Amino acid sequence: MARPVVLIVLWAAAQAGGAELARWGPEPSRGITVLSGGDSHWKVESWGDSRGAVLSPVQDYFRRASFLVKFEKPASGPVWLTVEYPDRGYGLISIAPDVPQSRQWGAARLNSGKLRRAWFRLEKVDPGRPLQLYGAPWLHSLSLSDEEPPREPLPEVKPALEFSV
Repeated sequence: MARPVVLIVLWAAAQAGGAELARWGPEPSRGITVLSGGDSHWKVESWGDSRGAVLSPVQDYFRRASFLVKFEKPASGPVWLTVEYPDRGYGLISIAPDVPQSRQWGAARLNSGKLRRAWFRLEKVDPGRPLQLYGAPWLHSLSLSDEEPPREPLPEVKPALEFSV
């Protein structure tokens, strides 16, 4: 009788690690809210087979539009924020407060036309302080996890310019 109980406890412990703590996206959100206001105005649209938020540009040259991301519960780190976005155009995705480049992956938009993921390692999540997400005009989903996501290979992309002699 003790053996099945031990197996159940071990199985439960294995399931507890690597949990998704919060999610925002086309499906019902849980624990993450994307706010509107200030330089963050967006609407839900469809592109291809996907759905997500499209950020309205800011008309002031000296300001940048951003998604304002609010977490409902605190989390002490490390935790990983995964940003899933349609890879259109060129640019860098960043967050404020800043995360060092050594704690980011997939943050370069390469115009591959695919749905890609960028992740940021955060030391803590403060529900009283929204995070700003820059450089991603389209947003498919956000998730927060206590396990580092697998790194995805960079897609092959055609160069924007080709030089010939």
